[in-house]
Amino acid sequence: MPSVLVISHENIQNISVARTLKDPDNNEMSGRDDVIMGDSSPRNPGAQITVNPHIKKGDLSLTDSLNMPEAIGWFEVDSLDIELKIDGRRSDWSFVAKFGEKGSFTLRLKRPAKGSAGPPPPLQKVREADVQALKLRGEQVAKCIFCDNELTEGTKPEHILLNALGGRKTTRRVDCSMCNGKFGSTIDNEVGKQVAVLRNMLQLDSGTGGEPPMLRKIQSGGDVINLMNDGTPELVAKPFSIRKLENGGFELLITTKSVEEIVPYVPHIAAQLRCTEEQVFQILKSTTGSYVERRPETVHHALGFGGPIAVRSAAKSALVLWATLTGSDEVKLPQYDDVRRFITDGDEAFNLTRAHLDSRYLPEATELVRRFGKFFNLIYVRSNESGRVVAHFTLYNVISWHIVLAETGGTPNARIALVSNPLEPAEWSDTIADEVEIDFAWLDSPDYTDELKRARERLEGALRHHVETQRERELSRIIDAVFTKRGIVGEHELVKDPRLWQEIIAEIGHRFALHALGLPYVETVSGEEIAARLRAVRDKGA
Repeated sequence: MPSVLVISHENIQNISVARTLKDPDNNEMSGRDDVIMGDSSPRNPGAQITVNPHIKKGDLSLTDSLNMPEAIGWFEVDSLDIELKIDGRRSDWSFVAKFGEKGSFTLRLKRPAKGSAGPPPPLQKVREADVQALKLRGEQVAKCIFCDNELTEGTKPEHILLNALGGRKTTRRVDCSMCNGKFGSTIDNEVGKQVAVLRNMLQLDSGTGGEPPMLRKIQSGGDVINLMNDGTPELVAKPFSIRKLENGGFELLITTKSVEEIVPYVPHIAAQLRCTEEQVFQILKSTTGSYVERRPETVHHALGFGGPIAVRSAAKSALVLWATLTGSDEVKLPQYDDVRRFITDGDEAFNLTRAHLDSRYLPEATELVRRFGKFFNLIYVRSNESGRVVAHFTLYNVISWHIVLAETGGTPNARIALVSNPLEPAEWSDTIADEVEIDFAWLDSPDYTDELKRARERLEGALRHHVETQRERELSRIIDAVFTKRGIVGEHELVKDPRLWQEIIAEIGHRFALHALGLPYVETVSGEEIAARLRAVRDKGA
């Protein structure tokens, strides 16, 4: 039987436990307990353990991180033999053990199912190769899994799920700042560019709260527009142009979103016409302006997801997540060499044989949609008995990739997952693998023989969501414009005049109907009104 590195339970005396409990409604309760693990021993100089259990809708799970002082010895035994006692009674919780750097010993505890009886199941075995890598040798310093740079408190946090995808969970214990920066400007940047259109359409903030990206110089029929960060289209055009006529006169064309926006350009117009600003006001007073509101013509976007560069980013996210479970030392072992080389340098053979598209519907998609929205992102990593480690990366619940992180020899029978709601980035979970189990056989059987028909169906659903939300936003914008036009700006300001109310309702209905039909709404503005509004803005800012 291979040896397993453990701390003798006889060396552990009284342990102070701080606990924080959260119920499904996120109510919080804190307290302290005394936990006795094994028998006391005069050799034990003391140890501390912090317990942070989080109650979910189902079993209670928690992680105990035990940082052992150097004075406590390490022992090699044939099996992991730890008995947890609470209030002097043996616990019937089950255990999964993990070793980390600097003597960090982590237990994963899970409440037994209701009605279960008997002793807890045996602890997961740790392979001898991992044991040798995890032995305490002086002041061992954690190192980057992609190079040998040391990791410190100053290491730049790595977003496990990309910030651009709404990811919030970070780690400083897997890769260094240099590799993090390199990935951010290359493979991660490629993913960011691929999802830019969807982020703008669906109005998806980044994990750190950054606005959706602006889409510049988009062709819309005969116009060129920018889609602003909030999704609002803005015509790309010169604010004004002056054309000399054959009769010695000139034609002045001004294009702005409102009359008031003309004010900053008045000095420039005066300079080109070689006249005073007051003369410009007189010129505008003698003209007639038109306010034209129209829906942009159809915009064609080329959407593409994946490709070798983007898949390298997905593999990196999955490997980093796996390292938070198994420890960074494991993923530096030879069985992970191929995936690390694929992530850092690219590898066509790996991309063809160990990374595959998957258009199937997730078996637990309904539950995930209910909890994390219709466009959830999911990274699910799991291993089987032989230590084959596979990752399933789902992007916006539209398309997925199956990536083999290790053919064999990884930590067996383990799983971890990270899920997020890009519509509400604050809604995410890194314990979802304990609550939603996806079978290894399913994860390791990718299929896209439907020629991505299922993925296209889900993408069409995302586009329908965009149309529906944009329709609601446009109606809201029209309502605000109609009320503001009549000087009603307070949210709770009442319209007491019945005729004014009917006038407002009629204009809102008329303008929205034109928008729905793709027809322009045109409103004529007299020169006197233009000049008066411009002077009011100028005088207010003087």
